[in-house]
Amino acid sequence: NVKIMVDGKPFGLEGSSRNAVLQQISATSIESIELISNPSAKYDPEGSSGILNIVLKKNSGFGYNGNIVLNAGTEDKYNGGINLNMKNDKFNIFANYNYSDNNNTITGSSNRQNYFITESVFINQNTDGNVQRNSNLIKGGIEYSLNPKNSLSFNVNYNIRNSDGNETSNYDYLDVNYNTVESYITSNVETDDDYNLDMALNYNGRFKNPKQTLFGEISYSNSNEEEILNSVETFYIPADTTPGNLNNYQNENSNQLNLQLDYEMPIGKDSKFQTGYRGIFRKNDNDFRSENFDYNLNFYVPDILTTNEYIYDEGINAMYGIYESKINNFSYSLGLRAEYTNTNGLLVNNDAQTESNYFNVFPSASLSQRLTQSQEIQ
Repeated sequence: NVKIMVDGKPFGLEGSSRNAVLQQISATSIESIELISNPSAKYDPEGSSGILNIVLKKNSGFGYNGNIVLNAGTEDKYNGGINLNMKNDKFNIFANYNYSDNNNTITGSSNRQNYFITESVFINQNTDGNVQRNSNLIKGGIEYSLNPKNSLSFNVNYNIRNSDGNETSNYDYLDVNYNTVESYITSNVETDDDYNLDMALNYNGRFKNPKQTLFGEISYSNSNEEEILNSVETFYIPADTTPGNLNNYQNENSNQLNLQLDYEMPIGKDSKFQTGYRGIFRKNDNDFRSENFDYNLNFYVPDILTTNEYIYDEGINAMYGIYESKINNFSYSLGLRAEYTNTNGLLVNNDAQTESNYFNVFPSASLSQRLTQSQEIQ
């Protein structure tokens, strides 16, 4: 239940392709990783275990500057990137490109013993495979200072990825006398092509007296993943002349629009109040198709029982308020977030539709006591 963001944005990390996206962000493009272990009411309550924010590199020095990074590793692993930046008193323009091409080998084995059955007492498995991943990450943006207190910025991230993999697993089932009861091989060949696009326009404002801050943002994210899997299961014991042979095709498309407005106002020397609005409007279209090879007809036949397309729409409107204060070495934060959500789901195959609207309230609290300069209880 950890929520993961890139530069504070979803970056295609809220769908089923999250692992693939993370694996193919080049390490050369990462500046730092921020950990929020106890998110306040300001954040969406989706990641109950905390938030990880991956901050990508961006040059900030005045004038013209840039750098090129190249890396190579054993067993066909190559990464590289170029970062360019131009900055003056009014403008900061930057562009980054990172490339990754990595080959990963898969080797594994397991030996299991069952104590409560007489058949298949021992199960031995051996797996070997290979995955080739390729990724191109482009990031660019412009920041414009209206005056020393106000600025506008526009950012774009585009990441395109593809991977090809194959994996073979051998299974042997043995009885209590080590006689083979069942033996078969499963071979999987998979291709995965996907991309995600993120765009954001934001405003930062600061006020002199009192020192209030105002932040507004409109962001849009689109991602698409296309996956093809061929799986063949061949039995040797007992012998089977018609091994199971199936193809799975999955296409998942996701669109998300975010609206955000945050306001912060200090109260006295050691306290402050924060409030804001966040709107999330997303649509996911997951199209899954499966087919089995028919040896009598000598071609693949669609499996209507597992083929389906599901379209999901969701809209969330949220308001939050947070009060933070400090008394000597004791600090506390109290917050409340209210959300109204409406959802609509459509199973295209049989035109089955579901709709749900609900209201939720999420309180948040954080307490900390500093014991010494290097010790604190939270």
